[in-house]
Amino acid sequence: MLLGAPVTESFRLPGVGVFMTVVIIFLVGLFTTNIFGKKLVQIGERILARIPIVRSIYTGTKQVATTVLDADIETFNEVVLVEFPRKGLHALGFITCENKGEIQHKIAAEVVNVFVPTTPNPTSGFLVFASRDQIISLSMTIEEGLKFAISGGIVAPPFSPIEGKVLDAKDVSGNTETQTLT
Repeated sequence: MLLGAPVTESFRLPGVGVFMTVVIIFLVGLFTTNIFGKKLVQIGERILARIPIVRSIYTGTKQVATTVLDADIETFNEVVLVEFPRKGLHALGFITCENKGEIQHKIAAEVVNVFVPTTPNPTSGFLVFASRDQIISLSMTIEEGLKFAISGGIVAPPFSPIEGKVLDAKDVSGNTETQTLT
């Protein structure tokens, strides 16, 4: 038993059924992603907003991710170590730009702006003005530096002290997982 209107052999178009199937699947996916999907994300965020510790971590991480990923220009240029809050102690920081304003005019040495995030909420932090000779450049990427800061130093990128560079995780463990400090 055939369903639908009968179609003569001369009117049949090969591939129309496949094309219509793809279009229907696309439209259903578009609908669920944009309407149903957004609703699910909103419900999930409301649930996370009610959990005290998770709320601060999730909100901060979301703000940083939104700021960094939505920026038209690179927000952070380089991951560095800077002596902070006092001599002998080092903090992870991100160079945002070279200072060209009043602060540069008042300081004799050429300084760069270094943002030192707080853990676990990297949306707050300290802005430190340091000369290039006072900072230590790191080979980790900005994303790896943010993961390192947000995790409180627990999640560290794979590193080879012999070569002095960050390795692909495949070189260390054979999979693509991030290396964890033990």
